[in-house]
Amino acid sequence: MAARSTLLAHVVAGLALIVNGAPAVAQPVGMIDPLYEHPCNAIIDAALAKLPKDAIRARLMAIDAPYARGVWLAEAGRSQDALEEFLRFQQSIAGIVATSHHVYTDVLIRIAIVRGQIRDYGRAIADAEEAVKTREKCLGPDNPFTLQALSVLASLLEQKGDWTSSLAVSEEILRRERRRVESLSIEERSSSRARKQVIVAEANVAALAYRLRQLDRAKAGARMTVEAVSALPVDDLERYELANSAWYVLNAYLQGALDEQRKSIEGLEQSYKAMRSRLAQEHPRTFPLLANLGFAVADIDPKQAVPMLGDYVALVEGERLRVARPSDRMTLLEGRANTYQRFAFAAHEAQRSVEAFWGIEWSKARSLRDDLSQRLALSEAVLAPEDAAALAESEHRISQLEARLETGGLESATRQADTLAVLAEKKEYEKRFAAAVARTPGLRLAAQSRIQHPNNAAEVLRPDEVFISYLTRRVDGPRLELLIAVLEPSGRLTLVGPVPAVGIESPVASFVRIVSTAGGLDAVAKNGLELWQIEDTFFLDAANKSYPEAKIMFSAEPLRHALSRQLLPASVRDIVSRYRRWVIAPAGVLWSVPFEALIDGDALVVDYRVVRYAHSWSMFTLLNETARTRKVVHSIALIAVGGASYSDRVSPSNAPNDSYPRWDDLKYSSDELNRVSQLFGLVDRQTLFKGDLALRQTVLDLNAKGTLGGARLLLLSAHGYMNVDSPARSAIVFGRPVGGTEADRYLSARDIARLKLGADVVIVSSCESGRGRKGCRWAVSMAPARRT
Repeated sequence: MAARSTLLAHVVAGLALIVNGAPAVAQPVGMIDPLYEHPCNAIIDAALAKLPKDAIRARLMAIDAPYARGVWLAEAGRSQDALEEFLRFQQSIAGIVATSHHVYTDVLIRIAIVRGQIRDYGRAIADAEEAVKTREKCLGPDNPFTLQALSVLASLLEQKGDWTSSLAVSEEILRRERRRVESLSIEERSSSRARKQVIVAEANVAALAYRLRQLDRAKAGARMTVEAVSALPVDDLERYELANSAWYVLNAYLQGALDEQRKSIEGLEQSYKAMRSRLAQEHPRTFPLLANLGFAVADIDPKQAVPMLGDYVALVEGERLRVARPSDRMTLLEGRANTYQRFAFAAHEAQRSVEAFWGIEWSKARSLRDDLSQRLALSEAVLAPEDAAALAESEHRISQLEARLETGGLESATRQADTLAVLAEKKEYEKRFAAAVARTPGLRLAAQSRIQHPNNAAEVLRPDEVFISYLTRRVDGPRLELLIAVLEPSGRLTLVGPVPAVGIESPVASFVRIVSTAGGLDAVAKNGLELWQIEDTFFLDAANKSYPEAKIMFSAEPLRHALSRQLLPASVRDIVSRYRRWVIAPAGVLWSVPFEALIDGDALVVDYRVVRYAHSWSMFTLLNETARTRKVVHSIALIAVGGASYSDRVSPSNAPNDSYPRWDDLKYSSDELNRVSQLFGLVDRQTLFKGDLALRQTVLDLNAKGTLGGARLLLLSAHGYMNVDSPARSAIVFGRPVGGTEADRYLSARDIARLKLGADVVIVSSCESGRGRKGCRWAVSMAPARRT
């Protein structure tokens, strides 16, 4: 019954979350009767509206259970389960109260918060904006509940990475909080509740100023927060989250001042231990404080930091193992990647090379290897056919529903129903997986991925082959650092770093643009762009611009040499130059670098080296094991699909005109297919599908017939589309079938994941197939004019 009073009395508890060290949500603590007399609090159920208030309260109490369960699940860190409960409650009250009703906006905010926790930022921000708009209109701009909704919006913008917008919203919150406090009586102003809201607002502004490198402002705000939180009650959990965040910001500006740094670390440690004693170490509100502590300690004592960050990684791994579906594990891990990176750098600085290598692998390999391991386990004879079929069908339904949600243009009620259907199907998948494990105990072990120790190098690498793995981390603004691991067939492991990589994104983008343009820098210049250099930084910009501190370059060779020095420093080149074959595992922005086009000594890498790319050592090992144990009979040498028509665009009936990009016809795609057809003797409609046959459905039909799986080589020559905000919507874009919509062009990432391929090589000849965080390689001709 106590939980039910939460809704009816609306005690809005503080659900502040620490996101990368910053207090994300500052919700006011207060009571409001959902039936109080206010024009916005309309009961739209005509029969119910005529009843006495006690009867209305009773009706609301009868449907209150999902809300109460959602609150409990959210506090326990079970975000997807909480979302399902909140959506069910929202659905149950939709026909009873107006969407402007305080009860409705409250659950809308709860939904936004848990959507943010599962990284569904687009819909989360839309929900928060709707709640802000409603509360500003109904309750006024300075009302505590309006400021609560605004705080949630600021938090979601921060989590998404839009720090500038988040800071603007947070500054507005701070102005309103101060204005609201000034309107209170002297007695009310002195209450801890009034003070706390201003403290939280100031702390959020300081944390965001820190992110945006507004150093003096961040430092002043952090000092103010440290002093102010001591006045908050000791049983207020936000006291420790706020203190931890503020000490972390202060620590960032104390480099070299060891006494002050140690004081900040003491503050971080005290706030972490206080939270741990109240919620336990594994609570989702506790272990982010441990990460902040580990980060700070790593700056002055990497050896001491490694076990702390290792404990954090172990906690995340435990959380990961509780999630059945690999795609959901990926969502969970994306928000924690920076700690894996920091662990790797700290372990290297502590001269613990193998642990540093594990850190690199943890930051790269977990999600993809999880997915592949589970798919392999389900495809092998480990599982009964009926269990495998049931899990595959459940996965297919989830994929279809998620794809429908991502197309846009759905009405609110339909979107809500589809979201509930996705969550219900995910639960069904977990039940089926648990049942399959019970009948086949070996399944869970077979489906669990593991990070591969480098001691198997002799088994995986050829005698003339070396493995080179990169890890990137952002230090400050444009400042990045690289950690490079080199593993030789003998098992010798060498780590090099941190290698400074200031502003490397711009030189990489410029280099890729130049070497992937026919005619190189001259052709780029004809399109109105010039190559500029400032020290070791290069960038492309319009020829009519003026940069007094920069100079225009008339050759791309200095750029090539500068990138080569950064990515292949002398200590790395001394090792890898002894090997003819290089297996490179890039990271971050380095995924778009054609390493073949870099300089190796006085020649291009491509002149003397054979370069392959891998996602990570763990994935490279797994794929080698799979290649050895799975025998695929190739009945077809090559299947090629491309040369589609894109000039017949129509607007889809179920989406706005701008829901899909406009695609131009590809000038060279048909030529590419004609040349390949001559080389391989391809046959129209059997192994060659061009023009009107270059369709998404063609690929899916070939897959359904098993033809695709029999091809040794697969070429897909088409437009590529990378959706960074919603990676699952990324696609290879083909032609539009007769009578079809624009959506029918897109062979999405979900479609691709379901293809049954046996090919040795798949070439995706398209733009944008090398973009994004996950690291897909793009396949275009990069060979220079000079070869030996």
